[in-house]
Amino acid sequence: MIEDVIINECVQNYKLEVNSRNQKTYCAFMERQLAKELKDTKQYRELLMDKLLIFSYLLGERPVYESRTKPPVRIKKREQLKLMRFKGHDTMAWSDTRLGQINCRRNYGKRWYGFLSYVDIISELGKEPEIVKRWRGPISYAGDVGVRGRKIDTKTA
Repeated sequence: MIEDVIINECVQNYKLEVNSRNQKTYCAFMERQLAKELKDTKQYRELLMDKLLIFSYLLGERPVYESRTKPPVRIKKREQLKLMRFKGHDTMAWSDTRLGQINCRRNYGKRWYGFLSYVDIISELGKEPEIVKRWRGPISYAGDVGVRGRKIDTKTA
């Protein structure tokens, strides 16, 4: 099934950790995403892989690098969501270059294919049942990840 292919691509290409604890969660998430709109194109599969990766960060399954000199941490507290904050389109500006690469792919996908941006994906996934349960309510980029009071241009972010 396509969700298994996407999960396996994330495991192989992006070192996503899949275990007995999170496998069903990831499969259920992918099934919901595929039910929205099934497109079997390379660009759409890349969008779904990026969504799964961001989903795993928001669940605390995938560690985030706070800086290049410290070991990565798993997001456990709401305040730590800021570690996923948009830091520009230069991958090297991000302390976690994996998130920077996701942002670059989503910026390209938004510009050329009309897909969601990195910022939009975080806000969309913040409404997923597992995320709402984990954070005891929905999360959004503007309210939980971004700098309060600072507008971000979602056309380019």
